[in-house]
Amino acid sequence: MTTGTIYPEGATYEYYQPNEAEQRLIDALRSGEHRQGTGFLEYQVDTVNEGTVTLRCCLGVACRVSTQAFTIHECATVSRATRFSGKDQSLPLQVQEELRWADCYGKTSLRQEDENSISLVNLNDSGQFSFDQIADVIEAGLVLHA
Repeated sequence: MTTGTIYPEGATYEYYQPNEAEQRLIDALRSGEHRQGTGFLEYQVDTVNEGTVTLRCCLGVACRVSTQAFTIHECATVSRATRFSGKDQSLPLQVQEELRWADCYGKTSLRQEDENSISLVNLNDSGQFSFDQIADVIEAGLVLHA
């Protein structure tokens, strides 16, 4: 956290400055260029009106905007899911390290007061959080860092 001073009272406040990889992800989530999906990092579905469309969870978007090198197997499974580093549902370690996040899937994913497991995956796959809202969570510094 970065600390600043509010003038004139001199009250102290904290604000979070996203790292470069997080800022790319925040911008991409808000861009409208990615369609939100659940259950996989990225997968394709056939629609009546639009043909084949690609859906991504928030971490699939992170894979697409990453500057790190890792293997991508386009729609390599029967589920039509893209595999990043050989797995349908796992964020490549290179991307996690670039973001400097502690753990994208476990209980330590988001800052919290109790023992309930909350992660970006939970937020995305609940269907109750848009990409804009997930970007807000990241921008607020609520993701724990390594």
